[in-house]
Amino acid sequence: MPSLELALELTPLELVDLQRFAGERGVRFETLISQWVRERIQQEQERQAQEAREWTAQDVQEAIAQLERYKTNIYQPKALQALYKLERIAREKPMPGLRAALPFLRPNWFMLTLPTEYAALRATIEAATAQWKDLPRPAESDDELLDADLPRPVSPPDV
Repeated sequence: MPSLELALELTPLELVDLQRFAGERGVRFETLISQWVRERIQQEQERQAQEAREWTAQDVQEAIAQLERYKTNIYQPKALQALYKLERIAREKPMPGLRAALPFLRPNWFMLTLPTEYAALRATIEAATAQWKDLPRPAESDDELLDADLPRPVSPPDV
């Protein structure tokens, strides 16, 4: 039986139009609504399946950057949006890059306790990426070090 919650997305005017259409065609209104709801469910499932195929490492990096940006205000809608995005990726298309989010999902000096969503996401990511837990995480270059007055290696002489 299709969900009536989807049928409630119709505006009253759309419902009246559907009722009129059903009367003109000699079709039961409930049958028409049921068919419409089934089509909506199928479209939503297809959309979710399409999104699952399109997750990339870039999506993971963007979500982690957003999580890092709001690490001091974890209740910001954008921080929660990043959490949900990472959770969907972990469930639908796990990839090693998700493990880079783990440091942001631990308590730290400015957030001694984290909301349950953070702990749940941490557990989800750890479970989804267990096969990659022993891989080293790629190091990121630090722009501050590049600007620091440190000795640079000499390039080998041309022979």
